[in-house]
Amino acid sequence: MLAQIFRLIMYILALYGFISIIATIVRRFYRNINLRNSNMRMSLIVKNQGEIIEGVVRSIFSGGILESIIQGDNFYIVDMGSTDKTVEILQRLKNTYHNMEILSEKDKDKIFDDFSEEGTKT
Repeated sequence: MLAQIFRLIMYILALYGFISIIATIVRRFYRNINLRNSNMRMSLIVKNQGEIIEGVVRSIFSGGILESIIQGDNFYIVDMGSTDKTVEILQRLKNTYHNMEILSEKDKDKIFDDFSEEGTKT
């Protein structure tokens, strides 16, 4: 009985190891895809999110998503007229994350600057 339980645990661990290896290979494959010339930008639109904005921004930057998508471009956060401490928190985070750009509601169109017209034709 104990030997069967031990064997079952070993099978589960082996399966977990196999799945982990496959997941690592897939992640490395997708990281090597060159998205540099794609017309893709990431932006976050916020209003009165002072309680959670720091956690959201830190999660985005620590997740590795930005490195595979924006590659040298800025990550835009558009504040739509917050009346709480959202903008103050974002300004403080900008000192840590230099490729983050904070835009006001009136400057939100800057996100679309430098997009070529060729990329939008169908």
